[in-house]
Amino acid sequence: MKKIFTMAAVALFMITSCTGDDDNNTNNSNSDVILVTKMVETDEFEDEYISNYFYDGTKVTKITHNDGSEQRFTYTGDKLTTIEHYEDGDLIQQDNFTYNASGQLVTFVMLDYDFDWGTRTEFTYNNNGTVNTAEYTGNTENQDLFNYNGTLTIVDNNIVSINSGGETITYTFDDKRDPFSNITSYMSVIYAYQEGGFNNVTSYNSFDESSTITYTYNNSNFPATAVEDFGDGETYTTEFYYNN
Repeated sequence: MKKIFTMAAVALFMITSCTGDDDNNTNNSNSDVILVTKMVETDEFEDEYISNYFYDGTKVTKITHNDGSEQRFTYTGDKLTTIEHYEDGDLIQQDNFTYNASGQLVTFVMLDYDFDWGTRTEFTYNNNGTVNTAEYTGNTENQDLFNYNGTLTIVDNNIVSINSGGETITYTFDDKRDPFSNITSYMSVIYAYQEGGFNNVTSYNSFDESSTITYTYNNSNFPATAVEDFGDGETYTTEFYYNN
């Protein structure tokens, strides 16, 4: 599912097959705004990966998982500035966001402390609805080695295509709200991880993989379940739970 739900992708970047008991979620979510409080992903082997979301108003502050990993979020005003990824209590990755005077994300840095690896992506915004990207790699201290340029095509706050490193990925969307779309600074996450949008992805196509996603919706027209089918017998089912 990590190609489909970007805030879930933040949580699932180190996903492994696992089982475990659900934790009690005691977040302080804003009851006037629909927010995801729990997500349960089940693979074709019936293994479950459970994520619980904690908030300060509409800012997600922490995501915990039944494998003992978690992410912690830091904001400056209403802008997400840092995501720290922990595994067994150890900081293994840090993602940093910086913005221009207009509030647009201009630099995203991902630092992997386990492998002393870092990437830096710079964003340039165009008037025709596209965003140019430039990626650089290196270690956790410097990311100065140019890797490739790319282009994101944005339609109605959804990334409908990505062209990077000579490869193209395309997405289609429904007209319903993405489960995480009410979270503060969510579009910064969309651009940083270069996937998803304000609505829900219904298909994904790249040069070597494709999938379709089928949803059921709750009374508020947010996804209640999603089933991603890769066409080869591999499927992922996700259940979403909300504060109201």
